[in-house]
Amino acid sequence: MKPWYRSYGWRKNPFLIKPDFHVVGLDKEKHDLVSFVESGVVCFLTGEHGVGKTSLLKWLERNIKKHVPVYIDCETISGFFELGAYLKTHKKLWKDLFRRFPKNVVVLLDEAQASESELKNTLKAYWDSDYIKSIVIVQVDGLGNFSKALQKRIGKRIIKLNKMPKKTVHEMISLRVGKKNPFTDEAIDYITRVSKNVPRTILENCERVCITLSKRGRKKKHITMEDVKGVLKTKRSKKKSKL
Repeated sequence: MKPWYRSYGWRKNPFLIKPDFHVVGLDKEKHDLVSFVESGVVCFLTGEHGVGKTSLLKWLERNIKKHVPVYIDCETISGFFELGAYLKTHKKLWKDLFRRFPKNVVVLLDEAQASESELKNTLKAYWDSDYIKSIVIVQVDGLGNFSKALQKRIGKRIIKLNKMPKKTVHEMISLRVGKKNPFTDEAIDYITRVSKNVPRTILENCERVCITLSKRGRKKKHITMEDVKGVLKTKRSKKKSKL
């Protein structure tokens, strides 16, 4: 049995929600983030779940010039994680000839709310001593879990990602599905409203609609707003019945 997305003419699932460096929009945020890193400061990237913080980090990791980005997901590292040892074993960080540690290292600290105090203290010490050039701290909530000293160093260098505008939603879906876009504009607008303009939820609902219609044998070239309503209303009604 062929995968559901093949019935729409896609070679793979275009609505996967894993972080993607193909970030749509956010031109100002991209510019500010690069400027902070190039200036050698500590900055803070925040926003609610699903608005694209990790994707923006992945974009930065791929596009920052003349720097060595080191991405750390604090939710996946153990409590025994040692930053110094990790940096020393990082393949990109050591120059083959003289084994010198470069001065243009940028630490991208994702899901920083899960970081241990030892890692936070080490990061601050490394940055203060110019062992690393810049730090990007990323988490949903404010910086209350970081020291007052580090908060002062960040100051107003804060980038907040907001929910995605309707126009940008259309661009995101168009980028993902290419020329084979089954959704009408009205259908996308409805999905955007129901998803409260959160990119991750929008992609999840697009996937749900396509899978559901495929299972029903309705692999339509044009998915209308009525089609979407029928699928997503069924989803909401099932949730209510469980309560």
